[in-house]
Amino acid sequence: MSAPRCPVCSWPAPPTAPACAVCDWQLLSGLVLGPVTPERRAAFERRLAAAQRTADRRAAALAASAEGRFDPVVARRLERLLRSGPGAPQASPWPQIDAVPGAGQARPDSAEGMPDALRDLADSRLAGLVFVQLDAEGAAAVTVDVGPAGLPRLAGPERRQPWHRLLVALPADADECRFLLAGGTGTLGGEPDRLVEAAADLAATLAAPPWRPDGHGLVVVARTAGLPAVDAAVAAARRAGGTVASLVAVADRRPLPEIVADAVRRAPLRYDIGLRGVTVDRDSGVVRPAARTLFHRDMPADDDGARTVTVNVAAHRSAAKQLALPVCVGEPGRPEWTVLRIGRIAVTPGASSQVRVRLDPSGAVGFEAPAGADDEERTWAQLAAAVPPRVPLPQRIDVACLVELGGTARAHADRVARVGAVLDLLAARDDVAPGVRVAVVGYGDHDYGRIHRVDGPFPVQPLGAPAAAVAALSTGLWGAAGERYGAAAPVEDAVARLSTLDWSAPRKVALVFGRRPPHPHTHDRNADLYGCTDQFVWADEVAGARAAGIRFAAAVERRQWREDLADAPAALRRWAEHAWSLLGDGDHLTDPDASSAAELLAAAGLADAAPGRPLPLALVGSHEGTEQPGGDR
Repeated sequence: MSAPRCPVCSWPAPPTAPACAVCDWQLLSGLVLGPVTPERRAAFERRLAAAQRTADRRAAALAASAEGRFDPVVARRLERLLRSGPGAPQASPWPQIDAVPGAGQARPDSAEGMPDALRDLADSRLAGLVFVQLDAEGAAAVTVDVGPAGLPRLAGPERRQPWHRLLVALPADADECRFLLAGGTGTLGGEPDRLVEAAADLAATLAAPPWRPDGHGLVVVARTAGLPAVDAAVAAARRAGGTVASLVAVADRRPLPEIVADAVRRAPLRYDIGLRGVTVDRDSGVVRPAARTLFHRDMPADDDGARTVTVNVAAHRSAAKQLALPVCVGEPGRPEWTVLRIGRIAVTPGASSQVRVRLDPSGAVGFEAPAGADDEERTWAQLAAAVPPRVPLPQRIDVACLVELGGTARAHADRVARVGAVLDLLAARDDVAPGVRVAVVGYGDHDYGRIHRVDGPFPVQPLGAPAAAVAALSTGLWGAAGERYGAAAPVEDAVARLSTLDWSAPRKVALVFGRRPPHPHTHDRNADLYGCTDQFVWADEVAGARAAGIRFAAAVERRQWREDLADAPAALRRWAEHAWSLLGDGDHLTDPDASSAAELLAAAGLADAAPGRPLPLALVGSHEGTEQPGGDR
């Protein structure tokens, strides 16, 4: 047999209790003299009907105020559930509901347990958080995990279940369900104590899968207050195993995902976030991958949940004019890096630029400065592949280019173009690693047909900046000089003029660009070859230059001069082969039709003189050849 219940609120009432502990209805009275007359019974029924109506209206008002303020629209909808009887007031003011706990607290900044829960999430002690909201409509859940940036993120949409699916005793009608949760019975009847017990038992369901997956912490979000059944469910859920924090957001009208995003916006980072770049060895120029931390995992967020840092980005002298800035997650020295965003800025090689990077609460990375910062189009794999193994270091190198000016206009133009390509490489190298000087010595022909000889031309551009040599080569002094004698050219005179240059660098190189071999010391009748009018001895001039530390390499147009000498005496052909061989072995004699300017420099021992590929990444460690203003902020 069930225990007696209060006729007003339907809560259990012990038979000996003088009044209901819930609604204070008088259950027992003293002795009344005389019989229970119809008048007395009618008066009692009027008092009971009035008390029931008042209790129902209070429950309805409570249900209409569950979100922190009274909603008359909801209250009017609930009027159909109120009990009526003889003497029950049909129209009276709604009872005043005292301020419910949490009302007016629009944002859960002081939520209990949230800082510790977010730290456990950052430290990987929790795989995620499940925010379970309990309100007058039912239960809703939003799951938070850790995104690529190491910050909490919403994982999937909001999940929701109405109360009648959580507790089978509740009706599907939303108004009736809300009225019962508020402790009302009205025309629905019911046992509010059993509803409260069932709601409290719901905590075990909310704290287990599928509501709370394994490894996740439960955060209870109270969106209503004053509804006995909902309050019981909230209190029980807060005590359940796996619960790590609770929020009160009774007066907050925002959707649950927005409340959750606000609650985790200042969460600590799980990982360091850094800038990937390179270091350059001061002594060897070897390039190695490196990283610097931008956002340390313990770096606090701003009031809006963002983190901002200003750093100095240094560009090596051999850097590209557009630097890529890959912002990645990870720890320096560890291989597992996740690229968040790759920015791109314009830089001056050899200088530094200030870059301001912002990390939003969502984990998005933005570049706020310098102006014009953009997204890099290449992937990280493409950037890594574009990094050269080494960069040229500053060193003093003197290079002299000996250029034959004879031949057809087409042959001369091709030859000068080859010289120009070498000079362009040396000029580019000097930009990234200063110390290169270049001279150009031209040679035309000896004059064998006149009493008063007019040899030449022999223009000379002294050792100086590569750019000056490039400019000089375009002047008329270096134009095509025709060809007076097809068998040989005064290469020996050009080599002799090397001694007039102001050599000072520890590395000295002479590059010969020509077709015809040099003249012998005297006329060779067997070869039908005229001797040098200045009586320079080719072998002696080459040996003297080598003794002065000059290394030779030549771009000899062998195919052409072999064709030219096909019908010449064998002695002439032997002389040509012998003369050119004095400049070095085959490695130092390149075929200009099949060799690039870089290959010619390599043949001369200047493989490191070419500028190489520009560095696409910033310097992030100790380095050579950069200017670095003050530190980071």
